[in-house]
Amino acid sequence: QYDNVLVRVDILERLPHDVWHLIEVKASTKVKPVHLDDLAVQAYVLGGAGLTLAGMRLMHLNRNYIHPGGPLDMAQLFTLADVTAAVVQQVAEVPVRLHQMKAMLIRPETPNIQPGAQCHEPYECRFWAHCTEQKPARWLFYLPGSKRNFLKLVERGIDTIDEIPAGTPLSSAQQRMKDNVEWIGPQLQQALKSVQYPIHHLDFETFMPALPRYPQTRPYHTLPFQWSNHIEMDDGSVCHEAFLSSERKDPREEFALRLLESVGSTGTICVYSDYERGVLQNLAEVLPSLRREIQAVMSRLWDLFSIVQRHYYHPGFAGSYSIKSVLPALAPHLDYADLEIRDGELASLMYRRMMFEDVGMHDEIRIRTALLEYCK
Repeated sequence: QYDNVLVRVDILERLPHDVWHLIEVKASTKVKPVHLDDLAVQAYVLGGAGLTLAGMRLMHLNRNYIHPGGPLDMAQLFTLADVTAAVVQQVAEVPVRLHQMKAMLIRPETPNIQPGAQCHEPYECRFWAHCTEQKPARWLFYLPGSKRNFLKLVERGIDTIDEIPAGTPLSSAQQRMKDNVEWIGPQLQQALKSVQYPIHHLDFETFMPALPRYPQTRPYHTLPFQWSNHIEMDDGSVCHEAFLSSERKDPREEFALRLLESVGSTGTICVYSDYERGVLQNLAEVLPSLRREIQAVMSRLWDLFSIVQRHYYHPGFAGSYSIKSVLPALAPHLDYADLEIRDGELASLMYRRMMFEDVGMHDEIRIRTALLEYCK
């Protein structure tokens, strides 16, 4: 473990007659193609070092393991998959690929490879920003949707969105980005009139520990630990309420009880995307005594993401309907860049650190303040 997150481990298991098993441990919940590539390289290296491998296995987390409490059952927590046949097939390709890589490295000039979708699979290349810094703001790659369209247009010599010929088949989102003007759908006003005061503007933060921390949870169980609720009245006044778990116990029941108290029984509950609905659905399943009240809250949810996506476009969105794109376009005075915590992944990481590490009182206060400000 590192910082409460399971990371990669390699194990060599020695068998009789100097034969070995190679076992790689991943924080994943399934075997992925990139894992086979990894094992193939390791098997090639070990074979070159003179070891005889009888098999290659991938050990990964078992998503079906439900922690009953107490010490973790390691035999149930992990699943062992025999991937020998697939890895052996790929080991044969390693020398060829190594030869190609070495030939590339000794060339005096860098390869002329245009950045594209391959730079993000299976992981994002660390040189993406470097290779794209000279690209125009309206570079064709930024067109939303399938990158197959990107490749087809590149083959036609098109480099920017503005160069796309009229009549080219585009989705509505792609066409709006190409038009690059503000667009207001005719049904927007009607959609906005459907909200009822008081309007609760709600946001959740969650964390997903690889190793279950609480009874009746599984690897990567989504656990909500924080919410923010801006309550807007019909006279335009707004008040703010918030919750952030402060104890090392399972936060879900207190999270739900405090939320039910804050949202009450009246008014539209505005969220951005379906994420909050999914979290509430999970809470209703694990807290049967609160199921009816939680389901009542779910019936009041109003997804602003779908409203914006169907009825409005601003050139500042640059083809994206993420809150990180929509917010600065419509409310430039609100900016995540001014915050210490700027995204949900970092919020989750900082919460785990605050809860499960000895960070000291000063850092705990700083992290708590930053979490509250981000969610707000």
